[in-house]
Amino acid sequence: MLSYIKIFTYRQSSQTILKIMHDITNQAFLVHKHFTNLLYIKLTLTGCEEEE
Repeated sequence: MLSYIKIFTYRQSSQTILKIMHDITNQAFLVHKHFTNLLYIKLTLTGCEEEE
């Protein structure tokens, strides 16, 4: 019985860890996308200024 509880707890915690890692990955992707957009806007603006 104890070993069953141990395995169950282990599985629960690994599921939680996976979920946290998944959330972190999503956040990192969104942040990366946001910065890429900002960088693109910045490059576009500086590019326009240089063209004038």
